[in-house]
Amino acid sequence: MKPIRDWLRRLERLGAFARPGVAVLALSLGLGVAQADTSGFTGDFAPSNWTNSPPGLGAVYFTNSNSELVLTGPNQPASQTDSFDPITYNGPLSGGLTVGGRVEFDWEYNSGDALSTISAATFAWSQGGGGGTTQTNLAQGGPGVVESGVFITPELAPGTTFGFLLSTETPANKLSGSLIVTNFQFQADVPEPSTTALLAGMGMLLGVKRWRQFMGIRGRGSCTQRRI
Repeated sequence: MKPIRDWLRRLERLGAFARPGVAVLALSLGLGVAQADTSGFTGDFAPSNWTNSPPGLGAVYFTNSNSELVLTGPNQPASQTDSFDPITYNGPLSGGLTVGGRVEFDWEYNSGDALSTISAATFAWSQGGGGGTTQTNLAQGGPGVVESGVFITPELAPGTTFGFLLSTETPANKLSGSLIVTNFQFQADVPEPSTTALLAGMGMLLGVKRWRQFMGIRGRGSCTQRRI
């Protein structure tokens, strides 16, 4: 369907804006952004870093102290229009994930009632740097479908954007479908302590070497000036 394709293209464009230098910057700052495992929609994954665009006919919101994300379809007894309700993670730097890692969450889907036939809950991500978009259906509609599960992404690169989409039909007298996301976690891919120490040590040695070279040049220059 065209609204789903448009949403996937939007994800892909956001991922294309990411720069490889974002990861280097985060490392140079001591992994100050998304450096540790995160639970719930807090910190770098707070509601302010998500966008409900383009808005559908339903509702998308965070609840229970930002521990739950809820997407609901419209409840319009006289409507015959399908609804596509998305939410996309943009990241604190407007470029998706600032460091690589895995996203994990629990989900619960309810198609609404027996009138539903093609409603669905979708999760998709777009790797930064033109890595393409991956789409997976968490659950597909059908008469009275109620499903739940746990989803874990593969390793996602810095610059990855991702989002949820609830697609629902709205025939006359149909109740709202819903997707509820809980236990959201991000497990950052941070260097091992030994690797971090090695990188820091190499940086210090390089700095000392450059400083000695600089001081040696200054010293030779000063001697020449005194002889003149």
